[in-house]
Amino acid sequence: IVEAESEQFVYMNPAFTEMTGYTMADIPTQKLSFLQGPDTNPDTVAQLRAALAEQVDFQGEILNYRRDGTPFWSLMRISPIKDSAGVVTHYAGILSDISWQKRSQEERQAHHNQLAHVTRVASMGELTAALAHELNQPLTAIMSNAQAALRFLDRETPDVGEVREILQDIVADDRRAGETMRRIRRLVKRDVSQFRRLDVNRLVKEVQVLTRQDLVMKKLVFQARLAPDLPAVQGDAVQLQQVILNLVMNASQAMQSIDGGEGCITITTRCLNERTVEITASDSGPGIDDRMLEKIFETFFTTKANGLGMGLAINRTLVETHGGRLWAEIGPGQGAIFH
Repeated sequence: IVEAESEQFVYMNPAFTEMTGYTMADIPTQKLSFLQGPDTNPDTVAQLRAALAEQVDFQGEILNYRRDGTPFWSLMRISPIKDSAGVVTHYAGILSDISWQKRSQEERQAHHNQLAHVTRVASMGELTAALAHELNQPLTAIMSNAQAALRFLDRETPDVGEVREILQDIVADDRRAGETMRRIRRLVKRDVSQFRRLDVNRLVKEVQVLTRQDLVMKKLVFQARLAPDLPAVQGDAVQLQQVILNLVMNASQAMQSIDGGEGCITITTRCLNERTVEITASDSGPGIDDRMLEKIFETFFTTKANGLGMGLAINRTLVETHGGRLWAEIGPGQGAIFH
């Protein structure tokens, strides 16, 4: 029990003492925030402070610290207590230790991250030939331009302006090769999730660059229909790019079985509301049997001869981790549509 005006504890039960290591003797000088520590999420604390200011109920997960300094996760519920005049005089709090649930969640997340990393590496492996070609182009241009610059400098009267233009081309090609390498390294690097504000259209454009040469070699077209002024989303860039990349590669593989004409993959973005962005991947492939619309998301289910059956299952989990959902539809003509 906490006094509303001073925010000082006036009572704790034995279970609280056992959980935190603090006793009633420690309490007279302690305020509501005394369990918080260096890694307590300030956003959660701000939500708690706002609830107290508005004198309403609060419930949330928060990282607290025991008397000996060890951290523990707890589910905190706080409700105002009013006197006969309706004035809030105290707050009653219930603290539940949920450390074991958090550890279980972290272990599941670690396992999931490992699977996601494996599928990313497998995807990049399938793009090896195309990425080698993508890198070979600027590297060949750098060599040719460097040789040309040497020839210009060997003249009796070197054309400095011409050499400067050649050097600028070399710098541009070096940046192009470096950016390709950075994209590859970012996708294959094994790392923990890092959620931050992201531009979805930029993620689509980067996947378009990564897959460009592979799709050219397969005589496929990648169209990006990107809505302007999309709101930023909170997410992990690598994980969301993995989802888009996997959908593009699935579509390209599906269209390899169709003879004649160029296949087309279209990625569309649009704003559904101020909190929701929709990404749609559609193709002109053979489509999906309506009996398979849900089965394709099951782990180890695959229609490919050499498929692992992990890509779409991982995709759905990644999207759900971001608070969204992933589903498939049958195209109006032919092809598959993923939202």
